[in-house]
Amino acid sequence: LLAVTAFFNLLKAYLFDQEFASLLKIKTQLLDKLIYLIIALTVVILIRAVGIVLALALLTAPPAIALKFSSDLKKVMLLSVAISLGFCFAGLWASYQFHIASGAAIALLAAFSFLVSNTAAGMRSFRLKRRD
Repeated sequence: LLAVTAFFNLLKAYLFDQEFASLLKIKTQLLDKLIYLIIALTVVILIRAVGIVLALALLTAPPAIALKFSSDLKKVMLLSVAISLGFCFAGLWASYQFHIASGAAIALLAAFSFLVSNTAAGMRSFRLKRRD
């Protein structure tokens, strides 16, 4: 979190266009290694904490849903975190209320939310195309 916050503008330039970042004299090899390190630590910590299925659900669904609402990198990152927290709290609540496994509840909630957001986005684009 500290590394992403500290190097946000450099990471944004690098992730958008690596060649452009190197023209700006940004050390792209260092950022490349930093990104790999952040990804590796995230995956290892998530798998140890919650398991592989839940780790995949929490790494893929929230950013995919957040991209439906914004294309700004900072907003997508913050919205992804908020969505992940929402999935965790709602999944834990559902597992307590319905006496089911918490990991499964969170993963199912994430998958269902992803399907709903894709369906809503598809219906919205269909309506916009139909108007034209």
